[in-house]
Amino acid sequence: MLLLTPGHAQQALSVETAIRYEVRPESRTVHVRVNAHLVNNDPQTRRQQDRPSSYYYVLDFPVPQGATNIRAVDAAGSQLRVTPKGTESSFWSIASVFFAQPLYYGGTYDFTLEYDLTTDRDSDILVTSGYITFPALPAGDTSTVQIAVPGSPYQASVDHPDCQQQSATEYRCPVADPESFVAWVEVFRPDQRESTSGQVEVGGRQVTVEVSYFTGEEAWAGQVLELFRRGLPLLEQLNGHPYSRADTIRVVEARRFDTGGYAGTATDSCGNACTIQLLPTSGNVTALHEIAHLWSHIYRKRWISEGVAQALAERAAVILGLPLDDRLPELSQVSPMDLPLDRWEAPATVPLPTPRDQQAEMYGYIKSAAFMKLLLETVGLDALKAANATLAAEGQPADSRHFMDVLEETSGQVLDSLFTTWVFPPSEAELVQARRAARDRYARLLEAAAGQGLGEPEAVQRLLRAWDFPAANARMDQAEQALSQHATNLEAMAAHGLTEGDRFRTLWETEEPATALEFARGQDAAVQAMARAEERVQGPRDVWERIGLVGSDPKAKLERARSAFAADDPALAEQLAREAEREWANAGAAGRRRVIAGAVVLTLLTAVVVGSVIWYRRSPQAARL
Repeated sequence: MLLLTPGHAQQALSVETAIRYEVRPESRTVHVRVNAHLVNNDPQTRRQQDRPSSYYYVLDFPVPQGATNIRAVDAAGSQLRVTPKGTESSFWSIASVFFAQPLYYGGTYDFTLEYDLTTDRDSDILVTSGYITFPALPAGDTSTVQIAVPGSPYQASVDHPDCQQQSATEYRCPVADPESFVAWVEVFRPDQRESTSGQVEVGGRQVTVEVSYFTGEEAWAGQVLELFRRGLPLLEQLNGHPYSRADTIRVVEARRFDTGGYAGTATDSCGNACTIQLLPTSGNVTALHEIAHLWSHIYRKRWISEGVAQALAERAAVILGLPLDDRLPELSQVSPMDLPLDRWEAPATVPLPTPRDQQAEMYGYIKSAAFMKLLLETVGLDALKAANATLAAEGQPADSRHFMDVLEETSGQVLDSLFTTWVFPPSEAELVQARRAARDRYARLLEAAAGQGLGEPEAVQRLLRAWDFPAANARMDQAEQALSQHATNLEAMAAHGLTEGDRFRTLWETEEPATALEFARGQDAAVQAMARAEERVQGPRDVWERIGLVGSDPKAKLERARSAFAADDPALAEQLAREAEREWANAGAAGRRRVIAGAVVLTLLTAVVVGSVIWYRRSPQAARL
């Protein structure tokens, strides 16, 4: 009969285990001893006196891949046959333990299974003279785990909250749920560390990569340096903007205790050096993922940072011809959770205290990677690179909303459905709809503006980027009026041979739309005033008007008005045009006034002359003559 453990024991056959893990640095092994107690509760295996009976005779026991020296003995001292069997699991294999006697209903059977663990990075097991790490796992229906570690100069940590330290070298872990229990054990010597370094050209400069590693891990350090040498320039290319961080990158072969249980970490802020921590058992994709985070400072939201890093790490691994050894599971392979990506935040404390927290954290990583993969299939890598370049130039980390805006702009794709489904909570569905209506209106506005040779109005764009759509629509009301008025002005300018400067363009692109509208209305008033004045210039002039215009030049004033308009001073242009129009309008009356005034003056002069002659003839002087 067959029994699969842990977590798959049939109720008819119960299995209780006490498992002891003993760390032996001197032999570079972890010795595992499993004391198993079996109880047969299966009534179908009653021992029959008159006919053949069914019974249990073998137990399929899970052991880690790479376990060596597997052996078993029962309580009576009988050596038991153990046959290894492969599985599809990357971690577990099976050791089939054959009993020395049949196990019938109501019976019990005890045996001890022993094996050794040595370094197997694929199973997250590393055993060296200076550093040992492995997962301590239970088995059976009920289980107790004990861990024996060496004393000074070694230091040890066991990260499961149920594991209690009994002495300087002993831990005991009662297991409430064998299905979910895993205790990560780390033993290390602080004095056994080495370092090496190398130079990598990236971002147009030489960057120093310093690697700190556990003694005996020279091969690991060399592989890391080579991965940085090849991966750093490639990830710069895939990200789409130059490496701009510190001139030194420190890579630390770290303990799980240091990383909080993560396979790798990268510091958000660099200062004089950027620090990346990698577990000794981390694979190529994890290392490339952390390298990709050297470009993640342009993102504010965690899902963007992690999703982009994972997507580009996997692409880089394929390009470099490296195996995807530690890629994340597919989303379909994990239980679904209600987690809009925009709500996925970094945990308050690490390591994560409960299995539920760990599940949510892993789900966030898997969902971020799945969505980024879908997003790249939709928009393409070039659109992401262009978006990254835009965000890097802006200098402000992007949240989900701004990332969506910029990615739509660089790709030309409408991403409402994708972001509503994956990123935003249901409460923001109406906001996304309002965004679409405002952006569609804005696109029509830009198309009309381009027809006049104008660019984007920053005031409207700023409100759209802030997702303040009521204010953006109010500004677009004014912008549409300004654009319509300017279109009318352009037609009138063409009809009257007028030109304008760059003032309207500047106001349209950099100021509030109301300011551009006010200027356009000022242009309209000036054009109309100059048109009326032009009409006067072109009309016939009678004798009175010609006399009235003597000494004035309204035509020159109109030319000054045209020059003022071309210099983007419509107020002065309107003033001069109105003055010229008034001069033409008043020329006839002025001419008449001048003629009348001249006649009066002439009459008065004639009277004066006649009077003077009469007076002279009557004077004594005239008589003497």
